[in-house]
Amino acid sequence: MQRANGASTRPTTAYWQRLLNGWPDGRPPQPPYRFGYPVALPDGRVLELPLRALPDGKHAVASLIANQASFEVVTALAHHMAELARTTGAELVVGMPTLGLTFAPLVAERLGHARYVPLGDFVVATKDEGRTTKDE
Repeated sequence: MQRANGASTRPTTAYWQRLLNGWPDGRPPQPPYRFGYPVALPDGRVLELPLRALPDGKHAVASLIANQASFEVVTALAHHMAELARTTGAELVVGMPTLGLTFAPLVAERLGHARYVPLGDFVVATKDEGRTTKDE
């Protein structure tokens, strides 16, 4: 990757991740990637993930942060996850903190489940002020 001076990464103030109707220029781009990393989805659309420069200025990572993605992106990914889960006969959907909790309810719903299992620790307040108990 070129130095992170804007030559290979760019601000994403207009989008975070976005769906395209197909490959730009009609074919998959080849590395080195500039600005985004393209991910082919099963329905033919392409998910463009922004590249985020690493501190060394020479490398970057593709960024998918589910709880910051658009509804369109989350919905599309949840649909594909549900289709894959359907082929396994999944009887239960478990949401792992934190980012799995974005997809789990949508996947469970698409599979016809009434609910999903959210995993995680939470604190329950007790009647005694200032005391809490960790419920696991």
